Amino acid sequence: MNLIFDFGGVLIDWDPHHLYDPYFGDRARADWFLQNICTMEWNTQMDGGKPFAEGIAELSARFPEWSKEIEMFHSQWTKMVGGPIPGMLELVRELKAAGHRLYGLSNWSAETFPLICDDYPVLNLLDGMVVSGFESAPRVVGSADGIAAEGTAGSAAGGGAGGAADGHADGFAARSGAGGAADGHADGGADGYADGFDARSGAGGAAGGAAGSGAGARMSGRAPLIKPNPEIYKLLLSRYSLQPADCIFIDDNPANVAAAQTIGIHAIPFTNCPNLRKQLAELNLL
Repeated sequence: MNLIFDFGGVLIDWDPHHLYDPYFGDRARADWFLQNICTMEWNTQMDGGKPFAEGIAELSARFPEWSKEIEMFHSQWTKMVGGPIPGMLELVRELKAAGHRLYGLSNWSAETFPLICDDYPVLNLLDGMVVSGFESAPRVVGSADGIAAEGTAGSAAGGGAGGAADGHADGFAARSGAGGAADGHADGGADGYADGFDARSGAGGAAGGAAGSGAGARMSGRAPLIKPNPEIYKLLLSRYSLQPADCIFIDDNPANVAAAQTIGIHAIPFTNCPNLRKQLAELNLL
């Protein structure tokens, strides 16, 4: 069986309250700020590829009295990460040992995901992943349907391997393919965002390289590819040659669960590890 995991709230404890509760000294004040200023809808824009600098500038122009707190959403972003979800690393290890294939499908900014990806061993257990920010960044022009396709060889636009696509995806590579670079860099800095985040089992392809399978170019300004848009689920299925009926998707957001179900993926709403373990056991997966 193929199991597909969301990251924030399922594998990793990401919650803006970890930052803003101590800052405001009051949960209710933090709630108000996150429900009215730095909302989840606003954050989703960055998950969908909008640069944080742009998103923060726009929101600060609307709410100048909150400009400091808005800027903190990016400059102190790592304080929103509380650690691994209890029990999930052990559960994912058990699933892998049982022979299941494991994947990730997450809404996450291309600027912030590389800041923590090396800190969570559970991510290294995955056979592949699709992260919305790397698929949707509007500055990734001419990309090969996101990160270079697995199992294919990407052609290089600038002659380097594992390079950056407009400074976003340096080293963010296919799990088992060779990709081309957009700018000829080889494992460069990616503006400090994704340096060193490379292939688990192959040479890294960048979002700006052309996939060897003939995937079409992604043009600047396209609509964000982000859950619950069914197209991002279909992208993961296509990239890893998966059939919906052979997959189980696990997410803490009901809308994302429902979207997976509309394309034939069995989906489980995540509440906590013990409940998930019980549900997987009932499906004879443990």
